[in-house]
Amino acid sequence: MKFYIYFLFLIHSFSLPIHAQEISTTHLIATYTEAAKKGDASAMFHLGVLYSDGVDGIKNYKNALYWYTEASKKGNLEAINNLGYMYENGFGMAKNNTLAEQYYQKAANAGFVPAQLNLGLFYEKDFSEIHSKKAFYWYTKAAEQGNKIAQNNLAKLYYFGMGTQQDLRLAFSWFQEAAWQDEPLAQYNLAMMYHLSEYVSADEEKMLFWLERSAENGSEHAQSKLGDLYAEGEGVAKDLHKAFSWYSKAAAQKFPKAMYQLGIFYFYGHSVPRDVIKAREWLKKASDAGYEDASLFIDRNHL
Repeated sequence: MKFYIYFLFLIHSFSLPIHAQEISTTHLIATYTEAAKKGDASAMFHLGVLYSDGVDGIKNYKNALYWYTEASKKGNLEAINNLGYMYENGFGMAKNNTLAEQYYQKAANAGFVPAQLNLGLFYEKDFSEIHSKKAFYWYTKAAEQGNKIAQNNLAKLYYFGMGTQQDLRLAFSWFQEAAWQDEPLAQYNLAMMYHLSEYVSADEEKMLFWLERSAENGSEHAQSKLGDLYAEGEGVAKDLHKAFSWYSKAAAQKFPKAMYQLGIFYFYGHSVPRDVIKAREWLKKASDAGYEDASLFIDRNHL
């Protein structure tokens, strides 16, 4: 069973006022700069976000770093978290994992949940036992405060026994916590536990319930899996039109298996008119994405 984990994200808590689309970025920068020069830490943070996101499409990491640093000196936890992100990814400077870890820890120790999540993600990149235990610690901190991404990732650690003892009951429990918050990957993972009868008895109805919610929330994994179920008539009435529809949604997100399946559908004319040109296009996309079955099919059929 394969579970999925989110990659590191940058927290953006910047919200524009009503009719913000009518306010130019230049005006926003001027307004925040005036407040920042008066010592407003929130304005400093907002300036950092504006510059890191890009002014008129141009990112200015030097200015972002300056204002995040100024805000961090005043204890702004959002800025401290974002400094960790910048140092980890080398935005505007050489990557520096030591500083990234220090900034994340400072914000995480102060109780800032996004930093706790980011610190868990930071440690989990290294598969060593000691870092897995640290990832487990910080995911737990964030998960217990309701962060749905941390809940999904904590469940994954329990499922595989990474950084902690394997416990399918707790894996199921945390997947369920995140799933009820509409976290799409957790919904997919929960569906698979029902599907494969892991910890819980097999339940096709609950599996479909969570799989459909995950797919509707944009999970390409769930969309492709629904395509499989409808194509094979597994747990649902066989329906190639629905299979094609779900594969199309996943393929639009460049999910390799779904792109491969679209190629197969076009090649054989399953629920759509046979179209070798479209078949070749989708199979090549899947092959270029590293899907080996697509490469073999292209060679075998001289496409």
